[in-house]
Amino acid sequence: MARLLLGMSAGLVLLLLFVACNPNAVQPTAKPAVTAAPATAKPAATAVKPAAVALPTPTGQRPIVVGEPKPQQTVKSPVHVSGLAIAFEGTVRVEVANAQGTVLGRGFTTASVGGPEVGTFSFDVQFTAPAQSGPGTVRVYADNPRDGSRVGLVEVPVTLSK
Repeated sequence: MARLLLGMSAGLVLLLLFVACNPNAVQPTAKPAVTAAPATAKPAATAVKPAAVALPTPTGQRPIVVGEPKPQQTVKSPVHVSGLAIAFEGTVRVEVANAQGTVLGRGFTTASVGGPEVGTFSFDVQFTAPAQSGPGTVRVYADNPRDGSRVGLVEVPVTLSK
C-alpha cells in the first residue's frame, strides 16, 4: 500500500511539473463575472464617419495608385499628394506642370516600404502658382533602378490656382 501511495504521489508531482512548465498545457481560467445591464439602459450615441474609399492595389503593370489629388480638383501650392506605390527603395517622385508641360515644382518622398512590397506615401509639393487659374497636371512616378527612366507614371489632371 505504501508503494502504491508513493507511486501515485510521484506521478502527481510529475504531472504538476509538466503542466507548470509546459506553456501549451491547458490551464484553468477563471470565468468573468457576468452583470446584466439595466433594462432602461440606452446605447451610447456614436459619431458615424463616412467610409474611406479604398484604393486599388498597385501591381507590376500599375505600380503607383494616386489617391490625392483627385482628377479635376483645384489645387494650390503646396499640393498634397498621397497614394500607394511599389517603388524601388520606396522612392516616389512628383512633378506639377502647367498646360504647356512646364514643370512648376517637384519633390520626392519615401513610401512606408520599398518594392516589391506595397507602401503608402503622403506629402506636400511646393510649386510656383500661375498668374491665372488654369489646367495643369500632377505627375507621380518612380525611378527605374537600371536606367533612371520613369516607372508607373500617373498623370492627374488638375486645375492650378493661386
